[in-house]
Amino acid sequence: AARAARGYPNVLVPRRYEMASKLGDLRNIGFRNVRKSGGGGEFDQLREYVSGDPFRDLDWKSSAKRLRPVTRVLREERSQNVLLASDAGRLMKIRAGSAHTPQGAELPDAEPAVPVTKLAHAINAALLLAWVALRHGDRVGLVVFAEEVKPFVPANRGPAQYRALLEALYDGEATMAYVDFRRFVEFIKVRVPRRSLVVMFSDLLDDTHAMPLAEHLAMLRGKRLPVCVTLEDAVAERLASRPARTDDDAYQRAAAADLLADRAAVKAHLRKSGVRLVEGPAGELAVGAVNRYLEIKARNLL
Repeated sequence: AARAARGYPNVLVPRRYEMASKLGDLRNIGFRNVRKSGGGGEFDQLREYVSGDPFRDLDWKSSAKRLRPVTRVLREERSQNVLLASDAGRLMKIRAGSAHTPQGAELPDAEPAVPVTKLAHAINAALLLAWVALRHGDRVGLVVFAEEVKPFVPANRGPAQYRALLEALYDGEATMAYVDFRRFVEFIKVRVPRRSLVVMFSDLLDDTHAMPLAEHLAMLRGKRLPVCVTLEDAVAERLASRPARTDDDAYQRAAAADLLADRAAVKAHLRKSGVRLVEGPAGELAVGAVNRYLEIKARNLL
């Protein structure tokens, strides 16, 4: 009874995803079936046009030189870099939602769901995204940071990599430290030189925290495709729409509305800077992150 034991994140969600995938039931648990657009990937070779080739694959310059239609053959990039980056600063210590119960799946006679930290939700979402990306043949890495970079797992592929990511995240805890986004960006530019999809799990509750996040995440554009994943602020949304019957209610409603306005400004800045945004309630954050990854893969944006 006195022996220490490891407390792992929710490892059942990837198994449920795998089971639903085998049964062809992904849509019923919230995952979108995104059709892969043609013409994506790296250039492989030129060949004679064959009836049925899409016109968008024609190489017009080569066709003009040879006086006959020529098709560009593209080789799909089967292994791309996906870097999961989790903010472990003070805002990620806030508790929200429940640990393992997706929205709309509550049992009538179950015990009340115990809220967990936003970092725990980020870890669960990151692990499911890692599982899906590894199943698609991509190389997945991990970095957790606050005032400094803490665990860093270089990108790799294969079943052993998921275990390495799980071991790096199992005891993750948020701290009250200041989040140094500048150091994070410098670290990524040095340690992750390859073109990568950078999925940042963070919080946009406080604009003094969120604006530096938005500004520094935009600096990764170019060789990297940044995506910010964040929880919706259900408490602020509820307070902002609640009728004000007392003075205290009016103050709380005004404060919540001001908070949501700041959050909206940060989201607008992220989009304007070319950073894609995934936002959702606690029970749907992992699904939203995976759907955005699948959309990026299907559209050949990386």
